[in-house]
Amino acid sequence: MDCDSLSNGYETAFRQVIREYQLPLKRFVRFFLKNSDDVDDIVHDAFFMLWKQVVVKKKKVENIQAFLYKIARNRAIDYLRKEKVRNLFSFSQRHTTDSDTPLDALYSTEAESILHNALNQLSMKDREILALIYFDDMKMHEAADILNISHEAVSSRIRRARENLKNQLPEAFYN
Repeated sequence: MDCDSLSNGYETAFRQVIREYQLPLKRFVRFFLKNSDDVDDIVHDAFFMLWKQVVVKKKKVENIQAFLYKIARNRAIDYLRKEKVRNLFSFSQRHTTDSDTPLDALYSTEAESILHNALNQLSMKDREILALIYFDDMKMHEAADILNISHEAVSSRIRRARENLKNQLPEAFYN
């Protein structure tokens, strides 16, 4: 999909972008957040920002995928920062129950639950690189574009994230 189709206001081109990137963006943002309503809001914001930049302001976006992932990543980080501040000033921790999401079904088995807990123990940087490379099946150069880092830094982060994940998992899990 090229930016020119979007900038000319073609709704069908924008709908195609949404169809192509909506589910991968949701998976990516879900690694940061637990509440599915907030995931949907952040993904919606990413598409809105794309529309605003390309259609309304007539700005050129070189890589639509990278643009959407950067916006979604930044919005998720902003959300987590705000949530952390809210939790500092409240006496009770926020408990979310997404019992009706497909992810609940995914984490139903014990092994998947262990993996999920280990992923949640990782730093945000480790989770985002694993999400981009392994869950969204991106190439290293695509992840580098999204994160604004070099190819070598992506490689280094992947190695470090794998090591950290291995340290979080019981030995029996990966043998």
